[in-house]
Amino acid sequence: RTKVPSTNKLPLTFGKEAIRDFASVMTEGRVLGTIYRNDTRPGAREFDLPEQGCHLEVLVDMMGRVNFGPALLTERKGLVGPGSVQLGSPFTGPMRAVLGWEIFPLPMDEEMLSEIPWDTRKVNRQWNRGPRFFRYVLHVQQPADGFLALDGFKKGFAVINGFNLGRYWEVGPQRSLYIPGPVLQRGRNEVLIFDIDSPACDRAPPAPRIVSKAIWSSGVLPAGAKEAAATVSSIFQSWTA
Repeated sequence: RTKVPSTNKLPLTFGKEAIRDFASVMTEGRVLGTIYRNDTRPGAREFDLPEQGCHLEVLVDMMGRVNFGPALLTERKGLVGPGSVQLGSPFTGPMRAVLGWEIFPLPMDEEMLSEIPWDTRKVNRQWNRGPRFFRYVLHVQQPADGFLALDGFKKGFAVINGFNLGRYWEVGPQRSLYIPGPVLQRGRNEVLIFDIDSPACDRAPPAPRIVSKAIWSSGVLPAGAKEAAATVSSIFQSWTA
């Protein structure tokens, strides 16, 4: 996060390799939008900021690392710089680098989680789009293997009884997460979900479901995903030739 001075109506622009790999861009608690590393659509990395300046926050999700080839040496993660975030665009003249970043991880440990106001009686059911934690109680009569369906959630990870089931993303094709039977226990089980881009809500929050079979969908790949896959395939073929 950083403090952006007066913008003079210049847009906030993220460079092509600024975000690795997905990020939610926020100012004063309001989400401006998200950035996916392989999204090359025009304008996908430009955002309007208040002219008088603001506090800017960028929450970055690292989606894994390359484990072969020359990219091993350069595959850094997070907000990659310097000068990767700027005010202006190629059409507004010289661009100004946004500096003074404070960078820190979200520990998501017990101490941090204990500070979240989980009591639903104290929480307004209306909220704006943005990163959010959800906690549920699951009552089980007979523990067994199953799958956690995550309808209504967008992108994040899910944990049951302290065991991380893995990551999910609404683009698919995987629309559920496998739950090993031994993770569950008779009676009360805790389900914790973190969503980096939870939609705005003015009604009851989304609720995960336990199903007996995996849910798959052809999904809609995010812009740039097919191109990225083709590039990786090409690199692999040339590397193994």
